[in-house]
Amino acid sequence: MPSVFHNTSSSRRKQAADGLEYAEAEDSVASLTTEQIGDKLTSESGLPGGFQLTLVDDTLLIYRLQLVNSVPEVQASVTVRPDMTVAVAVKREQVPAARYRDILPGSLQTISQLLNVTARVGAWC
Repeated sequence: MPSVFHNTSSSRRKQAADGLEYAEAEDSVASLTTEQIGDKLTSESGLPGGFQLTLVDDTLLIYRLQLVNSVPEVQASVTVRPDMTVAVAVKREQVPAARYRDILPGSLQTISQLLNVTARVGAWC
C-alpha cells in the first residue's frame, strides 16, 4: 500500500538545510561595509554587556569604557577595519590574534564571530 506521507523526512531535511543556508547568509559580512555591520549589531544582535560602538573613518570601533578618577578610559576594544581585519586591545595593550584565533582564524566572515570575540574580550576585563 503506498504511503500518504510523500517524502516527509526528505522534505524536512531540505527545509532544515534551506533554513541553515538562510541563517548563514544572514550572518555573513561578505557584502557588508563596516557601517552596515555596526547597524546590524545595533538593530538585530545587540552587543555583549557594556560595549558601545562608533564608526571612525570607515573603521568600526566596539569598545567598553570605564571611569578612572572621573576620567573615561577605554577598558577594551575590538576594531574592525574596512578590509575586515580585526584588532583587539585590553587595558591599552594589543592582544595577540593567537588568543582569539579559535573564534576568528583570519579576517572577519560572520557577525557571530564578531559577537563571540567581543564577548571573550569582555570576559578578559
